[in-house]
Amino acid sequence: MERPSDAITEAGERASAPAAAVVERPFFVDHSRQKVDDKGRLILPASYRRAFADGGYVTYWAAGTLALLTPDEYQRRFRRIQRSLRAGDTAGQDLLAPREALRVLTALSQTFQSDVQGRFVIKAELRERAGIDGEVEIVGAGYRIEVMAADRFDISAAGLEYVEVVDENHDLLEDDDF
Repeated sequence: MERPSDAITEAGERASAPAAAVVERPFFVDHSRQKVDDKGRLILPASYRRAFADGGYVTYWAAGTLALLTPDEYQRRFRRIQRSLRAGDTAGQDLLAPREALRVLTALSQTFQSDVQGRFVIKAELRERAGIDGEVEIVGAGYRIEVMAADRFDISAAGLEYVEVVDENHDLLEDDDF
């Protein structure tokens, strides 16, 4: 019986491949208030640092926020847009939309590596686009961390009500990204 990890080489020989390690996607929760210093540095909360031990990406997100993504999550997002481009899935727009999305994703992103104290620099263009100058709210948002100006963070009644509805009707959401 053939094992799933067996592979056939070009010469037709069977080669046993090591089983792939299962890597769990980090899932981020909680929030904290921090200050971006005058050098543009932000301190990553200690509870998030392990997921970013090998660095990560800061990218512009929707509605004037920034997202911190692990390298795997950033590449997953990039591949998803690439697949939609190859498949011609334009979400009702012309082919320019996914091409432009790839360009925007890479242009409005930066890599980061935090120092031993968890500090890293967010480049000025990204801070300006997100209206970040001083205090920020760092919010665990599932597979990403969102960073926004502190005065934009709000736990709204509508958001709380939606959570209650979803809890009552748990089959409304898929298991994928949001």
